[in-house]
Amino acid sequence: IITEGGVDYMRPRIGDFVALLCAGLGDPDIQVRRAACMALGCIADELDEEVASYHEKLMPLIFNMTSESNTTIVKYATNTLDCILESMGEAIVAYLPRLMERLVALLDGGPAEVKPIALSAIGSAAHSSGEAFGPYFDGVVARIKQAMALTGDDDLLALRGVATDTISTIAEAAGRDAFRPHLDDTVRLALQGMEIASATLRESGFCYFGVMSRVFEDEFAQYLGVIAPQVLATLRMTETAVDFDGGADPEMAADSSQGG
Repeated sequence: IITEGGVDYMRPRIGDFVALLCAGLGDPDIQVRRAACMALGCIADELDEEVASYHEKLMPLIFNMTSESNTTIVKYATNTLDCILESMGEAIVAYLPRLMERLVALLDGGPAEVKPIALSAIGSAAHSSGEAFGPYFDGVVARIKQAMALTGDDDLLALRGVATDTISTIAEAAGRDAFRPHLDDTVRLALQGMEIASATLRESGFCYFGVMSRVFEDEFAQYLGVIAPQVLATLRMTETAVDFDGGADPEMAADSSQGG
């Protein structure tokens, strides 16, 4: 957390800190591994490209942690992956098969609190890998559509919100031609999510529309008739009109407050 106020001090010393964190990620004590993940995630938020340049040392250690039996470790390791992936650029291609296999497995059958993080990491992988993400596009989009239709408890709605955010990341990475067949379905699902009394889903919906308007430009004008009323209805709301979500993991929230 100190890194946020001392980025210029940390930058030339990042190799030393990464060496310490690698030792922590491989430590036999579970609390040390968890703390190393938290620290690495925070530092990656501030020095993303510098941390990503050490991917050869970091990725094997983080991969191993995503396969552990302890849910807390898997959660923090997956969150750390998400922090690093977006800045890896072409270097991610070498990891993509193993990475997608693991992230999809976590999305399909992982603990409830890990699924949204895994889905977010998939979006980061798509953003970083570009065209190389092509072989995974159809399978990921199908899963995201299913997640965008979820209803029920807070865990399911949290996953739905992340799915709405992530589908726009996937669309931007793939481009309008590849994503056009899925546009109508995802617009419909995003609008349906905004009918649920959840501030998170409403916010995710607006983020989705913003990105899609950028991806599709004038093609997106056909949806303004249904989007504009949602915008106006939201502007008329008081701050307490929507059931704001709570119950976030305080440590993960602290991590997210650092920009994750």
